[in-house]
Amino acid sequence: DHVIPKSMGGQTTWENCVLSHKAVNAIKRNRTPEQAGLCLLRKPVRPKPLPISSSIRNPNNIPDWNIFLKFN
Repeated sequence: DHVIPKSMGGQTTWENCVLSHKAVNAIKRNRTPEQAGLCLLRKPVRPKPLPISSSIRNPNNIPDWNIFLKFN
């Protein structure tokens, strides 16, 4: 859901979009959360980039891999 609706000039950006249950989204409709009597649980932010190595595992504990996985 767009925090500031697109019809009010809201952009499709990380900082203006949130996940919302469809029932809550139906209550909010084409208004800001404040106009709808709602409040955000937290302010939307752009996610921090993760290095690809954060998703690589070393299940066989190969020591030579540690330099790449930052497990030194």
